[in-house]
Amino acid sequence: MNDWKPLSKFMLNERLNNAPETRKLTNSLFEKSVTILKNNNNTIPLSVDGHHKIASLVVNDTLDNYFQQSLDLYTHSENFALNKELSATAFDTLMNQLAQFETVIVSFHNTSIRSYINFNITPQMAQTISALQGRTKLVTVVFGNLYTLNILKDADKSQALILSYEDTYLPAMFTAQILFGARNAFGKLPARPSSSYTLYEGLTGSTMSNVLRFEMPSRLSIDEKIFSRIDTIIKKNIDDKVFPGCQMLVAYKGNIILNKGYGKFTYDNNSTAVNEQSLYDIASITKMAATSLAVMKLYDEGKIDLKQRMSFYVPELRRSDKKNLLVEDILTHQSGLKGWIPFYQSTLDDKGNYKKGIYAATPVMPYSNKICDSLYMNVNYMKTIWKEILRSPLTERGKYVYSDLGMIITQKMVENITQQSLEEYVDENFYYPLGLNRIAYNPLQHFTINNIVPTENDTAFRKRLVRGYVHDPAAAMFGGVSGHAGVFSNAHNLGIIMQMLLQGGAYSGRQYITTATVEKFTKQYWPNTNNRRGLFFDKPEATSKEPVCSSASLNTFGHTGFTGTCAWADPNSELVFIFLSNRVYPSAANNRLVKYNTRSVLMQVVYDALPKQSGSR
Repeated sequence: MNDWKPLSKFMLNERLNNAPETRKLTNSLFEKSVTILKNNNNTIPLSVDGHHKIASLVVNDTLDNYFQQSLDLYTHSENFALNKELSATAFDTLMNQLAQFETVIVSFHNTSIRSYINFNITPQMAQTISALQGRTKLVTVVFGNLYTLNILKDADKSQALILSYEDTYLPAMFTAQILFGARNAFGKLPARPSSSYTLYEGLTGSTMSNVLRFEMPSRLSIDEKIFSRIDTIIKKNIDDKVFPGCQMLVAYKGNIILNKGYGKFTYDNNSTAVNEQSLYDIASITKMAATSLAVMKLYDEGKIDLKQRMSFYVPELRRSDKKNLLVEDILTHQSGLKGWIPFYQSTLDDKGNYKKGIYAATPVMPYSNKICDSLYMNVNYMKTIWKEILRSPLTERGKYVYSDLGMIITQKMVENITQQSLEEYVDENFYYPLGLNRIAYNPLQHFTINNIVPTENDTAFRKRLVRGYVHDPAAAMFGGVSGHAGVFSNAHNLGIIMQMLLQGGAYSGRQYITTATVEKFTKQYWPNTNNRRGLFFDKPEATSKEPVCSSASLNTFGHTGFTGTCAWADPNSELVFIFLSNRVYPSAANNRLVKYNTRSVLMQVVYDALPKQSGSR
């Protein structure tokens, strides 16, 4: 005590509450506190499958609060709010509407610690539980004092009941993860709120070990300095106008350690800030995130033979010099097909104006193929596009030439086999079952334009800023749905797809694609050749490791996109790396992303922060 010195008050709150050790302890306390009090018939974990109709009703809080935002990371749910007294008629209408759902999650918020005001729970709020009992599978979550259960007397009659104690971000996030099997519950009642409960009561629940969860890097022995390094690199890129904004996601061993938006939609100071929900045109990642998924599933079902001629599945090829092209050669870009064809150029005259009979400003038949606002293509022109593909010259078979034409033809194969559009097929068999709610072709059919990041100011073809419509001109002429481009996504939904593939085709207790098929498609298909690719998937060069970073293993698979995107998964380090940007804004001529090697540089930063045994050094 002779050497006692007073503690400096400078930034004391920051030093105490934001120190790594404090944040790690806080996370652990909140995680361990969430308590499952009821779980009849193993209601928890809930399925992420979007085909199951789930509603979320927040009581005494605003719509889209922290909890509903957390739920949306795992599945598609319809969100409702009851934050004031309703008339009896309005209340009954709301309850009848909710009763149409298979599962309803009712969460109570903004409660008080004062018992004399019934913990801020009105009779009508409490009535929601009894009003829904027996009409739907009911899950009740209480973000408040355990004694609120005395007011919510019917809560223990729910199929599942969770007590989360505090109404802040971390309890909301942990509760959502427990509900969908990303975490176990550990909490026990510290006291008896009523005779209906016992001291230390609490169930552990059941986890789906292959569902992505959110975790602090320090709890995985990852150097947290990674974040400041990433922030610095991205800030410089934005300042140097490499791109106006971006999203980045990193998952390590099934744990998301980074999911963040940076910058803005455009360089305008008043532009919208990028957040985790913002949607990007992922360009050629579509080949991997849509077309490959469909083909792998059909291959599993014995409906596609990789050594068969593509003309067997696409009869249009039989009367062309492409009749003998093999499926495996097309999927590995060595069939001899041209790289691409600028189809739109044939629809413009010498002055760059639209030729007559091809486009119209309104959707009047036969002008029903929407390119963008006020621009509709004559559906009969699709025959001309296919003629251009069929008449395009072939090069040497067995020589690697990256080709969009092969993916356009592959889309036709999928649709001929399934008798569904590619969009419908991947929605039904992958996006909905995986609980993905921020990924789609033609995003304006599902989201408002405010959620969608713009791409290029297209002065040649569409003659406007492209926003909400696919950037690739050929995909636009196909109505926004193509095998080579067209999908929009955020980093999180794309990360789930990559994690599913990293886990051998399994996710949330369901096997979407067999492990053998995933391995077949994601490894180098033609070893000991100059063709590094797998079936659909890109792979690192054996020596330079391009287009990934030097620490990525040769088993890494993924794809890049022309708009400034990439998605990679490394089985050796169990790492998923997603980077989305709109580097093509305002012009696709901006090639600074490649000059700066931004994607690989950021990827290397992540590897450098991993525990030393991870990755391929």
